[in-house]
Amino acid sequence: MPRGITTDALLSPVDIMPTLLGLAEVPCPAGVEGLNLADAALGRRSDQQDALLIMKMLPGGNPWIINAATEWRGVRTKTHTYARLLDGGPWILYDNKNDPYQMKNLVNDPAHKALRDEMESRMKVLLEKAHDPCDTKAITKYIADQSKTSLRAIHTKPLEP
Repeated sequence: MPRGITTDALLSPVDIMPTLLGLAEVPCPAGVEGLNLADAALGRRSDQQDALLIMKMLPGGNPWIINAATEWRGVRTKTHTYARLLDGGPWILYDNKNDPYQMKNLVNDPAHKALRDEMESRMKVLLEKAHDPCDTKAITKYIADQSKTSLRAIHTKPLEP
């Protein structure tokens, strides 16, 4: 890869494996989620996706004021970041171009209601695409069903010292 390449491409964790395989010119296995963003990494293009699903899957964590004490889901575009708390509704809306450090939350600003509604709709489309019901119990059940393994059973045997 040439040095000094910058891009405004949106990269999600699920895109890392397909992108690395693409850069190595190795075919990505069928059924792998994510996009091959090798062209973005090489500076050729950055328009493969215009929005990413972002989330906090489980409650807790620090710092709670920045990351919330509860689960949330959101969407990140090249221009905005929006998220909603699963137990409370819209939480944040930032203009990433004019406020790159996300200091001014626009979520309750009436002048940005249409944008908030648009971002909510985009998030719902991405949630549906990801098969995310926004329910941690349902997600745990889905993972267990897909793996044919009880997540609880994985840690039933004590670890050896």
